[in-house]
Amino acid sequence: MLNSKITKRLIFAKKKGYLDGCCFEACALGFHETNCFDILSIKKLTICNPEKSVIKKAIKNNHLTFVDLKGFKITRTKSFDKTFVNITKSRKESLFNIATAFFLTKINGIIIITGDKELGVDFYLKKINSFVNLNIISKSHGKITLFKKPEFIPKEIKIWKNFGKFQKINDNFFTLPGCFSEKEIDDGSRLLSSQFTNKLYGKVADLGAGWGYLSAKALESNKNIKEISLVESNLNALNCSRKNISNFKANFFWVDIEFEDLNLENYDHVIMNPPFHKGKKFVHSLVSIFLKKAKKILAKNGTLWMVYKKELQYEFVINDMFQNFECIYINKGYRIIRAIKRY
Repeated sequence: MLNSKITKRLIFAKKKGYLDGCCFEACALGFHETNCFDILSIKKLTICNPEKSVIKKAIKNNHLTFVDLKGFKITRTKSFDKTFVNITKSRKESLFNIATAFFLTKINGIIIITGDKELGVDFYLKKINSFVNLNIISKSHGKITLFKKPEFIPKEIKIWKNFGKFQKINDNFFTLPGCFSEKEIDDGSRLLSSQFTNKLYGKVADLGAGWGYLSAKALESNKNIKEISLVESNLNALNCSRKNISNFKANFFWVDIEFEDLNLENYDHVIMNPPFHKGKKFVHSLVSIFLKKAKKILAKNGTLWMVYKKELQYEFVINDMFQNFECIYINKGYRIIRAIKRY
């Protein structure tokens, strides 16, 4: 999007002469849209992002990536002339990405950090300014800064690099920064898991599986499950689920169902706590997409189990696709519905 806030900041920095120079090789961390780089003379751009749609688009646009479309790592050991970091919603993910930029960038290469004020960009710049002198530009409700990588990496940066490791949360589950509910088990998922105990069997699909909590609980409390398919767009979350679930019945799919077909059919159950945000943006249509995919996956008379926040009032959307549904649990924060596919 050429009118995006990130693009406006990059254009402004370029006009000020901060991004001048001949063609260079660069890496981008934390960017969900890569069109903002079209204005820069980048010889080769490597995209680092856990989201399948971002990687797929990057490869289509002839950018390099650290993983292929199956999620397997591609060896890229070289350093970069410039490394761009965009601040995300997750503090630990952003700190890890900044630290990664220090390690990926050549000595005296340029590190560029940008972010929105509402995501706390000032917090990160204040931290970095304590060991690197920053020239900060305010633009489009955010900030951008560019600085040379120092010869020696500061101790605090090395500490931030550890945020990229698996972290253990309650009930001994592992998560990674940037995953949904990275710090603790989501209340909605916990409630949903209590409702399908001893009620699942046969083939089960977990759409938007995250780091695997629902699937882990499904396998734990339903002995008649023959196989369970975890479908997730975020590769970091999917890798967490692989670590959290060692059961041979589990299959893992790195798929963004908003943009990709899902070749699963005749499932007895679908369980899901669907997303309603992309980044910080509320996207109401996501639930419709998840419901359509759930209906397509289910066999006739198959059952959908779904939790969502009460204020979202998704009953009307659900009724358009599953006329035979009921609310089986409700509290101040959540609704849980069970729906049967009749045709």
